[in-house]
Amino acid sequence: MKKQIIISLTFQNNQAEDAMHFYISLFKNSKIINVQRWGKHTPIEEGRIMQATFEPDGIFFMFSDSHPIHDWNFTPAVSNYIE
Repeated sequence: MKKQIIISLTFQNNQAEDAMHFYISLFKNSKIINVQRWGKHTPIEEGRIMQATFEPDGIFFMFSDSHPIHDWNFTPAVSNYIE
């Protein structure tokens, strides 16, 4: 992956996986690049997304499941990850 700014979104309640597949289904030429999952003995349920990188039609995104449960359902902000 070339170096660039990547939009990073945080989800709760195991919604990162569903959101990622939803975005992939909307755009042609989309692909999942990498998925890292939480393992055993971590602060979040095993198998949830620690970090996923995917590309819906040429735009890179990172998604993750937040391990603390917040008062909000979806992140009230967007983070930009610079490699």
